[in-house]
Amino acid sequence: MKVNRVRTLRARLVLWTMLVNALLLVFLCGLAWVVLRQLQSRQLDDILQLSAAQLASAVDVTGGQLSIPAGDTEILTARGVFVWLLDSTNRINATIGRSKGLSAPALDIGTIRDFQLGPGDNVRLFHARLAESGGSIIVGVSLQSLVQTDQIFVLALGIAVPLVLLLSAAGGLFLAGRALAPITAITAQARRIHHDNLSERLALGGPRDEVHDLAQTFDEMLDRLQSSFEAERRFTADASHELRTPLSLLKAQISLALSHPRDAETLIRMISAMNDDVDRMTRLVQNLLALARSEAPLDTRQPVELNGLLQDLIQQLQAIADQRHISLALEESPQAGAVITGDAEQLARLFMNLLDNAIKYIGDGSGNVQVRIAPSEGKRCAGWVTSIADSGAGIAPEYLPHLFDRFYRADPARARHTGGAGLGLSIAQAIAKQHEGYITVSSQPGHGSVFKVWLPARTGNAAPKK
Repeated sequence: MKVNRVRTLRARLVLWTMLVNALLLVFLCGLAWVVLRQLQSRQLDDILQLSAAQLASAVDVTGGQLSIPAGDTEILTARGVFVWLLDSTNRINATIGRSKGLSAPALDIGTIRDFQLGPGDNVRLFHARLAESGGSIIVGVSLQSLVQTDQIFVLALGIAVPLVLLLSAAGGLFLAGRALAPITAITAQARRIHHDNLSERLALGGPRDEVHDLAQTFDEMLDRLQSSFEAERRFTADASHELRTPLSLLKAQISLALSHPRDAETLIRMISAMNDDVDRMTRLVQNLLALARSEAPLDTRQPVELNGLLQDLIQQLQAIADQRHISLALEESPQAGAVITGDAEQLARLFMNLLDNAIKYIGDGSGNVQVRIAPSEGKRCAGWVTSIADSGAGIAPEYLPHLFDRFYRADPARARHTGGAGLGLSIAQAIAKQHEGYITVSSQPGHGSVFKVWLPARTGNAAPKK
């Protein structure tokens, strides 16, 4: 089917080439015909006027009778000119050439007109006055040369158009084959690429033209597809691994509980462990659902006031922070009107994940988490930047590039202790991108970390909501 489409495209290119060339040929021939007709017509007018002027100076008047010298008659006849010589009463006194035996046509003095003397006998006439004798002359020439010109052009078109169409078809097939050869190669290569060998690329060589740009764009699309496929495979494998561990523990606890009778205290302890495993799986499933939702387009957008949103979240976490002797506060800022447009629930999840992480990784000792809102005027994201700085242990530089990857944990032992699955930062980054923003992080071991959330400013004039 794809090959047939390419052949159809080639046929269309050939047909269009033939049509354009034929129309161009007809246009050029028509233009040449018009120009040549005008030149010939002007030449005939000049012959008529020149012959009339020559006769006006050569006509003899003898006894009131007009006559034309024999020498002038021969010259005019050689030119193909015929003449009626009329006296003052419009009576024919003499004729030259084919006008002999024909009555003089009615024609105004000084007028040039075309007449038909007989079937297919078209002529052009010019009527001029003889000032001295009071008579006039009618000079005429045949229009056969114009007819011959028309016939020559019709014959030329009849020969040239089929020849041009034939040459256009041959040239069009050749050029279409050359032009579509890369397309054919792209089609064949694309047909060989599937999910098991997404690493293959077109790598089309040749000049940098539109087809080369198409192939390069296709390769870039394959790069993105390969990255997406690999990310999904890793995600599936990691999710399976994360679910398999608590499921295996739960299965082992159940098998152990059923293996032989237990006392109530032992059963309660085993059920409590099972409950912990179920809670872990529940949190993981909830995080997976949250991640899926954060990667979908926003259903609704409404103004969200950042100061109020962060104050509410800090109040929710204040008890945990106090219990761990951690100072958690939103820095007083003149930016009370920091408003963005988005989903308040999703944004709350984003900041809650970051604040919760900051508190968890400070540990049980004293420390502080400082939140600050400031305007952002960068080209990438003009709006507001929210900084969440903690005084924790910090993050090693080698971990920073992967910090927002799914299921990535810089310290797996600590993550298991805190119940994390490595999805919190991935969800936060996905929500930021969902709101056309992004998150950056800077950290030094032993000096804490600073997470910055860059979000665009609010659009519209709706009333803000917390």
